[in-house]
Amino acid sequence: MCTLSYLPQGPDSFLWTQNRDESPSRNSEGLEFKDDLQLVFPKDPLSGGSWIAMSENNRVVSLLNGAFVQHPYSPSTKRSRGLVVLDFFKYPDATAFFEAYYFEDIEPFTMIIYDNGDLWEFRWDKAQKHIKKLKTDLPYLWSSATLYPKEIKQQRQEWFASFLESTPQADIREVMNFHRTAGTGNSKYDLIMDRGVVKTVSITSISKTADGLGMTYYDLQNEKQSEYHFS
Repeated sequence: MCTLSYLPQGPDSFLWTQNRDESPSRNSEGLEFKDDLQLVFPKDPLSGGSWIAMSENNRVVSLLNGAFVQHPYSPSTKRSRGLVVLDFFKYPDATAFFEAYYFEDIEPFTMIIYDNGDLWEFRWDKAQKHIKKLKTDLPYLWSSATLYPKEIKQQRQEWFASFLESTPQADIREVMNFHRTAGTGNSKYDLIMDRGVVKTVSITSISKTADGLGMTYYDLQNEKQSEYHFS
């Protein structure tokens, strides 16, 4: 759940793209539709949750493991972090979720939320909530704190800045190319990473335009693509 970029494309329009770094055994087979909440997401086969989801009512959520720094993992006695993504959509807005959700015993995470015109960065460090409202007209890049130390995250920010400078009007094809190729040839830290037991298994991109929300899921393991669009 490990590298996410947000790229504004104009008023209330953006490209939202996330690489998932995970055990290949937890690769999703494609997109799922959840009727009761009107959600679309790639489903984690182990937890039943997800790392990215969008809803018919103009909301998008992504989750990355870890809050600020690497931390020792301890199995949660509460909810899987992937299920927290789906739980978000049960709340009427982001503020209600921040205030009312029970986060205790859930492992640290970073959640990026687009909620009807507002962009939020929410971090839970297993002790405290950290909430920041972001500007929707600025680009952002996030990397998972559990897999990438501070110096590597900074290097990735530099790659992203170089990409933005060289491609000021980037479209979805160019953003996808960045998510596939950015790096220095180090398979442990490039955007497409491979550490054996953990590797980049998929790329999911969401496009928000005046016509609605569209999600494209690229399964890198099986070279398959799934798409869904909300008008």
